[in-house]
Amino acid sequence: MAEQINERFLKNLPIPSDKKDKLYTDSQLKGFCVRITNKGSISFHLAYVFSDKQTKYKIGDYPSINCATARSMAIALKGDIIRGVDPQEKNRSKSEIPTFAEFVEDFLKLKVKTLRASTFRDYKKYHFESELLPKFGRLRLDAIGKRDIEIFHASLSKSPYYANKLLAVLNAVFNQAIEWEILTKNPIKGIKKFTEHKRERYLSDLEIQNLFETLENEPSKINVAAVKLILLTGSRKGEVLSARWQDFDLEKGIWSKPAFLTKQNKSSVIPLNQEALEVIKGIERKADYLFFNEDTKTHIKDLKSFWAGVCKKAGIEKVRIHDLRHTFASVLVSKGVGLEVIGKLIGHSNIKTTQRYAHLANSALKEATELFKTKN
Repeated sequence: MAEQINERFLKNLPIPSDKKDKLYTDSQLKGFCVRITNKGSISFHLAYVFSDKQTKYKIGDYPSINCATARSMAIALKGDIIRGVDPQEKNRSKSEIPTFAEFVEDFLKLKVKTLRASTFRDYKKYHFESELLPKFGRLRLDAIGKRDIEIFHASLSKSPYYANKLLAVLNAVFNQAIEWEILTKNPIKGIKKFTEHKRERYLSDLEIQNLFETLENEPSKINVAAVKLILLTGSRKGEVLSARWQDFDLEKGIWSKPAFLTKQNKSSVIPLNQEALEVIKGIERKADYLFFNEDTKTHIKDLKSFWAGVCKKAGIEKVRIHDLRHTFASVLVSKGVGLEVIGKLIGHSNIKTTQRYAHLANSALKEATELFKTKN
């Protein structure tokens, strides 16, 4: 049965009513197919002929690898077959060493236990499914060499931060393989990261004024409240949007952030200033979440389009919503607040992270010294 195999097709794939597995072949890529069992397990395969023998090679399980990744791996395998390499024999030659894709299945099972759900989804989608699996998925783990990784890293030179992030992810994968005694050395060792220049963008006093004036005229009061709370607390967007009423003590003026909602997976308690308290008190309580979405019955997930419109109206350019957090820190630094205190307020687990604002603190100190004069 030939079908176009894509994510929509897989999500609507019926479970076989009898005890037999069912096989669906792709109408676009010859030999590419999926198998579904009567228990609902789905796997990708490549059917091919080698030395006049019809056989199938298992590519991987869904959703550990997605459809696009499996298709890319199937194309690569077909290339091996054309060059006279039988995937089955290649796999049997050193069966105790898994492919990168096979190892990642187990690696992600480990990571899902330690990462927040939203972080894990991004980790899996943007690092593995988008980049690493299409590049290395079909290769045995021990066949991925330092040179392969250097070439891959260099190909992303226009996005140095992202390239370095992927290098760090690969490093974690290979370190885990060593810990599980699958490999004895890490090919990442000795590969130099690109120099990263941290992006610094803080709103000026005038921009903050323009922002608040623009917000006052916005019809979506719930989005307005979310933006204000991000700026007035220096909290991460995700922490604010997923905030729950039960975590606030408005009489004492504190917000108790549970560990599972924070990036550092640590609970924290922060005081709220009067403006932040007024914003919270002005929100109509409809459900457990402050920023409840009546359509999805959960909290608001993003403010991207709203923020873009506000910035355009306020005449503010090249500002991410995350920069409101930096603005909160920069204003406190300019008022003489110590970096350690700022780090605790904005949820940095390491003072080194807060050191990015050190140059602002030095500027504030320089201005302070200028206040002392011996001559009029």
